Amino acid sequence: MNTANRIRPLGITIIAVLLGISALAGICGSVFAITASPFEIFRQGFGSAFASGIWGIFGLAIAVAELVLALGLWSLQRWAFWATVVVEVLNMFNSGAGYAAGHGAFQVGCGVHIIPLLILAYLFLDGNVRRAFRT
Repeated sequence: MNTANRIRPLGITIIAVLLGISALAGICGSVFAITASPFEIFRQGFGSAFASGIWGIFGLAIAVAELVLALGLWSLQRWAFWATVVVEVLNMFNSGAGYAAGHGAFQVGCGVHIIPLLILAYLFLDGNVRRAFRT
């Protein structure tokens, strides 16, 4: 799809940059979790080390997906629009489940709900975004 004649809205630029930063931080944190997990065996046993390694791999996969998503948004790819919608809806469900389970403070739970909600509202309510992605 030709994206040369379309202008990227400022909000999409901001979302893409934030996703890119989040992806890079996630990659660093996941690599740390994966490399540190063998040392967890001495501290907390094999089960904890295995769980840390699995969560590190899962986090790495999510971070790489976020990086691909950021690049897709930056280049105004239609698939990136819809993938962002799916990821943000999943983020809302994930944060809701974490909040219901008692993880995190009320403020953090509200913030994690509000950010995906704002992103979704921006994606669907701004006509410039819809035109840029031709959806």
